[in-house]
Amino acid sequence: MRLVEGDTFPEPTYDLNADVTGATSIKFRLMNLQDIGVIDDDAVAVDEDEGIVKYPDSMAALPAGAYRGAFVVTFAGGDVQHFPQAGHIEVLVEQAVSLVPGP
Repeated sequence: MRLVEGDTFPEPTYDLNADVTGATSIKFRLMNLQDIGVIDDDAVAVDEDEGIVKYPDSMAALPAGAYRGAFVVTFAGGDVQHFPQAGHIEVLVEQAVSLVPGP
């Protein structure tokens, strides 16, 4: 996924390819490439049957850089599953273009 610093639209979504109906918690966890966690926030299911989830709003506050993350779903019975099940979600946040005052 590619973002630009500060972007809040469109709201990015991710397809878990799993039915998350009745899940008690859907979290998105993100760390930088030095393995330091930067986000551990609630995600929102926009289509529970299909497993489409919205990334947390805190993504807009990320500084430019490379990150890797995963969604963590806790189901009603207490079972926990990570998505994707292999690897990570690669996130690249590009620096926003800003105007530098002239001389």
